[in-house]
Formats: sequence, C-alpha cells, structure tokens
Amino acid sequence: MSSDKVTRISQQIIYGNVTSISSSGRGAQFNLSYGDRDDKALIEYLVKAGIPESDASELAEIVASEEPSSKEEPLGAKAKAWLLNNLKKAADGTWKVGVSVATKVLTEAALKYYGLK
Repeated sequence: MSSDKVTRISQQIIYGNVTSISSSGRGAQFNLSYGDRDDKALIEYLVKAGIPESDASELAEIVASEEPSSKEEPLGAKAKAWLLNNLKKAADGTWKVGVSVATKVLTEAALKYYGLK
C-alpha cells in the first residue's frame, strides 16, 4: 500500500456577513476579513489600535448613521466633527495612539467599514 503526500490544503469558512478565514500551502498563511458595515468588527479594530471602547462604540454608532463623503474622504460630516472633538484625546495621551496615527487608523477603519477598501 502506498501513501500519497498532501501538498496543498485550502479551506474557507464563512460566518455571517462574509467573514472568511483561509489557509493554503506550506507554512499556512491566514487571512481574516470582515464584511461591510460590521459594527462589532469596527469597534474591535479601533480598540486594538489603542482607542478606548467607549470612544470606538460612539464612532461606530456615528458611521452607521451616515454615508461616507467619498472613497478619498470616507468620514461623513458627523464622523469628521467627532474626530475633531476627540483628537485632543490622542494629543493628551488619553488614547494609546498619537494624533497622526489616530487619523490614519480612523480613516482606514471607515474605509473598511464602508467596503471601500
């Protein structure tokens, strides 16, 4: 009896709105993505980036209530106002992320939330 060698394995698991985990080949690489408009994923992303959960939840509620201005400007009017009011928390050390990084993180989060990236 001979044995065959498995050289490639691929698996995809779907949970809810297009969240996927996939792996393939040697030294498996994992890719995790969230579906569009996933409030919980948005909050988790922001918290991991250093923004307190209360602020992350507040922003998630705002972005859920409005549409992005454009792909280049993914924050709507309410989210921009929130950002201006809250960047002082990044500046004074309340958030665990600086001002320039916070701006990039929040923009990236909005792009992912709205499915623009």
